[in-house]
Amino acid sequence: MLEENFTSTDIKICNNLFQLPIDIEHIQSYHDSNGDKREDIWNEWGDDINSIGNLMILEQDKNRSISNNPYEVKTKVYPTSIYGIVKNQASNYSDWSIDKCRERKIIEVNKILNYLFN
Repeated sequence: MLEENFTSTDIKICNNLFQLPIDIEHIQSYHDSNGDKREDIWNEWGDDINSIGNLMILEQDKNRSISNNPYEVKTKVYPTSIYGIVKNQASNYSDWSIDKCRERKIIEVNKILNYLFN
């Protein structure tokens, strides 16, 4: 929400933020489409798989259409989102790894802290 104009009174923006069905998207899927990789991903990512660094909002229909596909597939859909944070994901991160997740986690936590305390 901090990436959007959440103080707007424009009905379209308000509907997008508060009425459109959304999901929480795992950038690195918890249940990777390659079942042989899942356990390795869980071991490598640990709690980071469900951290703010690996999660973002996404329109429900888009999230369900990309399912548990690899990042390369997801980045073809992200730019079509109405949400700025989703659109920027593909341009900010050409690939996705646990290190990128941890980097993004610091950025997102700082956004929240700045919003709350500044």
